[in-house]
Amino acid sequence: VGAKVQQAYDTYRAGNQVTLESGTKRVGLTFGADFKSDSIPGIGSVEQTALLASASFAYGFGNGLEASMSMPLAYTVSRGNLFGQELPSDPDFSLGNVTFGLAAAVPNNFVSLTALGSVSVPTEGDGGVQTSLGFSFDKVMQPAFGYVGASWNRDWDTGVNALGWNAGLGFALNHNLSAGAEVDGLYRFGDIDGGSRMSASATLKATWLISDRLAVVPSVGWGLVGDVPDASLRLGLSYQF
Repeated sequence: VGAKVQQAYDTYRAGNQVTLESGTKRVGLTFGADFKSDSIPGIGSVEQTALLASASFAYGFGNGLEASMSMPLAYTVSRGNLFGQELPSDPDFSLGNVTFGLAAAVPNNFVSLTALGSVSVPTEGDGGVQTSLGFSFDKVMQPAFGYVGASWNRDWDTGVNALGWNAGLGFALNHNLSAGAEVDGLYRFGDIDGGSRMSASATLKATWLISDRLAVVPSVGWGLVGDVPDASLRLGLSYQF
């Protein structure tokens, strides 16, 4: 049972911890939707719905080292009105940034410490390269586990730096199912062109091991402050081999 609980935890924290042994691979597909609305009383409102899909691949090199790659797709539809007049629908299909990540376990005797780095490369004309360097502290006390993390992020096109953070708590409900909650945020420094300086959101997440190789990862999130979706839905599939 202990090994199964560890596997459920590894799946829950995949991408933020080194969870793959040497030569082990993981592929993932995630589908979801984001919903956001903004309004100015007496002037107008805008509602935006985004349908999302992303694919990911990760490989374990051994010795506490893991590499990953992911690429998202988005179909966005915006609707609104201005002074009582309905605005035309504005659909948009876009291919998001391709992100290359690296996770390295840092040996110690107290907590599970992981150094994290990533580079996001734009696939279309807008935007520029983005980088992130951070860490994550995890502590497993079966059946509970908790974690905190922070990162320094930079958009090399705009020159804006940002501090990201996250904290979460989860439980292994049985040897196949884990569930938990997380809060994450971002604070941007310097001159910013549009958007909010500070943003934060909360997420409820679960991991269900269908087999030793296949897992389903559903989640629901909502925005707390700043330029983030009001609500988010995700359904992920993860296969390890």
